[in-house]
Amino acid sequence: MELSDRKKAILTAIVKAYITSGEPIGSKILCEMLDNSPSSATLRNEMSELVRLGYLEQPHTSAGRMPTAKGYRFYIESAMQKNEISAEHKRIIDSFVNSSSADPERLPEKASQVLSEITGLPTICANISEGGPELRRVDVLPMGIHSGMIIAITSDGRSRSRLCHISGGFTTGLISKFDRLVGEKLIRKSIDELTPALMQNIFIEAGSDALTIMPLLSSLFEMITDLKNSSVSLAGQSNLFSMCPTKADADKIISIINRRDALLSLLSQNAGPLEIVFGNQTGFSALEPSSIILAKYGMGKNNLGCIGVIGPTRMSYEHIIPSIEYTASRLNNLLSVALKDMEEN
Repeated sequence: MELSDRKKAILTAIVKAYITSGEPIGSKILCEMLDNSPSSATLRNEMSELVRLGYLEQPHTSAGRMPTAKGYRFYIESAMQKNEISAEHKRIIDSFVNSSSADPERLPEKASQVLSEITGLPTICANISEGGPELRRVDVLPMGIHSGMIIAITSDGRSRSRLCHISGGFTTGLISKFDRLVGEKLIRKSIDELTPALMQNIFIEAGSDALTIMPLLSSLFEMITDLKNSSVSLAGQSNLFSMCPTKADADKIISIINRRDALLSLLSQNAGPLEIVFGNQTGFSALEPSSIILAKYGMGKNNLGCIGVIGPTRMSYEHIIPSIEYTASRLNNLLSVALKDMEEN
């Protein structure tokens, strides 16, 4: 049902007033807020209709109204006037991320830290590509007769390295066979596809060189496992503790956010560049008083991850969203340059 202009004005006024005060909004306050306000009786009827439509709720019979997740979403998507990010905040974000641009893997995490400082909220940074990041490159660098370094790089700019010891020596033939196996079986595959079973199949395919090549495969698998387990980070946790009633409540939220599968399930609710997930719609009771705002970042059409904040549902969306979007935009630009340079080298 399309809302009338009057209902839109009433809903917008209630959301803005509730974000400011945290108290249910009654018809008397609305009369003072609205230009050319209708009578209190008319306002009460309109508010009752907005409750019936799911945009507002009433804590108890004699109370005013407060927005639901549906009401907040209407306000954010249809009525909110986003504020421009301040020049000072732009300068802080630019300075911070530019200083970290030489290390693509650390760049999103650093951006998350500065976003927490600007917003005063805990921030989430996640390396999550559609289908998981791909394994793009694996290099073996001999450092002696029996020792060498193996380096793995993913499509989202992360890298891992391990020292390996090969008792039979790092021969040209051994490295060539390892490069061939990796190129045929692993490169351009999602790291989620690189399972122990696949690694075992590669080990079998190595044939007579299997025992010799095993240290390289084992080191590579350890790095892939580490990459899978390091995709989500939470900055500004002290802000989360001040936001939650108890430490136990904060710990529950941290546990949810640190689970990659849980974050993926939250993101799957929307498909746009900016995701707003209201806690009471997630199925996680610990998140009910909260909202999560996440902006995707990446290279061109290739999404590499997301960055954003977790805060109280009645946070100042018009101030916070522009900071998140600007931070994601800077990540897009810097990661595009860094990843292109990495692939060309």
